[in-house]
Amino acid sequence: MKAFKPRQSGAALLVTIIMLLVISLLAVNSMQGSIIQERMTANQHDHQLAFQAAEAALRQGEQLRRGQAGFIALPTGPLPPPNAVLATAVWQANAINVTLPTGHNVAKLPQVVTEELDFDSANNSSRIRVTARGFGARESTEVILQSIVAL
Repeated sequence: MKAFKPRQSGAALLVTIIMLLVISLLAVNSMQGSIIQERMTANQHDHQLAFQAAEAALRQGEQLRRGQAGFIALPTGPLPPPNAVLATAVWQANAINVTLPTGHNVAKLPQVVTEELDFDSANNSSRIRVTARGFGARESTEVILQSIVAL
């Protein structure tokens, strides 16, 4: 009887290593996509937090100017044009910090600036521009909102 010697060239091992490499590359690519989606979701949440803080500051600034009970009327005075309100110096000189209810994890308290646009002496009424800015969990996330209020 002759002994049978199988000849193996290692093709199965080579195919298995290539398949493992392809599967590993697909897994790494999938993880990168998940990480990017997680970052986008975190940024969207941060922006929404800043928007809600700015909205709260805007409403509180409107109430302050109306002099409603429990609020102190803000001093009046003209400010630079609306696009100049975005300047840091204007915020530092004129802004009032607004307190938020507990549970808002913002990096910095929202701020509000008000300015009188015009005064109608015949009707004893005026229009006030209220500008508010809110911050998210990071101070770099900032939202600015404006409204005009007739008093």
